[in-house]
Amino acid sequence: MAGEWIQIDIGLDEKPEVQEIIETSGATVEQVVYRLFRLWGWATLNTADGILSGTPATLSRMFGGDDTFWATVQAAGWLAFTDDRKIIISSWDKRFSKGAKVRIMDNRSKAVRRLSGDCPDDVRQMSGSCPEIVRVATGQNKDQRRGEEIRGDEIREDEYTFSPEAATPPSTLELRKTSRKPRFKKEKIPDTTPVLYSVPVIGDPANPSWDLTRGLLNDLSTYYPGCDMEKEIRAAVAWILANPEKRKTAGGMRRFLTSWVNRAVNQPGVGRNGQSAPGPTIIDRLANLGGGK
Repeated sequence: MAGEWIQIDIGLDEKPEVQEIIETSGATVEQVVYRLFRLWGWATLNTADGILSGTPATLSRMFGGDDTFWATVQAAGWLAFTDDRKIIISSWDKRFSKGAKVRIMDNRSKAVRRLSGDCPDDVRQMSGSCPEIVRVATGQNKDQRRGEEIRGDEIREDEYTFSPEAATPPSTLELRKTSRKPRFKKEKIPDTTPVLYSVPVIGDPANPSWDLTRGLLNDLSTYYPGCDMEKEIRAAVAWILANPEKRKTAGGMRRFLTSWVNRAVNQPGVGRNGQSAPGPTIIDRLANLGGGK
């Protein structure tokens, strides 16, 4: 697809993981770097969450190398193979996802604008004549200021604004009083309610199951009054157990359960209160419904 790109370190060939793969597999540095580049590019074009269907034989057929080579890549921590024929790309959210690309481009744009002469108001730059970090004033107003002010950096209570590049330097220094309320990160309250089901999941070999708690079931029940939530949850868990090839990640389980219940209450013949006229049974839905990972 035109315009697609991935982030690769300039010193990829010198990374300890690459050297480990070379020494273990006997491949050349060119072969290792090329195969990794093809692997990451293929994943970018074919998945949104870093999880693809395949085995070491799949990668050998597409990019070269044998099972031993791809086993060394797994040992280096750059991918994982699961028992249900899935390939998991490590550090996906940090390096290859759409969100990661947005962050990379945003940081690159900010760096270029800081170095340019057309730097926006309030973007911090180092002054050659002043040991302190000063703010460069331009013709832009306060509403056009960059987002650096909200990053959490502490700003001195009394801060001076002065532009050495201004055409007509101000006669006096402008004193600016800046006050900011501290920002606190809201902590997630742990769910200590009893575990009703321990559901098998994929994505993290170290955590092969996800706990469905009473608290989550009660939370879902508040959005679907009149629905027999426990019956629907039991059916959804039974479907997961009966279809191991369609198991979800731990992060996708709540979305899967919500979709399941939505389909249950919105099928033809079901009213707003969840009471239904004769129609498809749970067994019918088990045969036809899937869910997104």
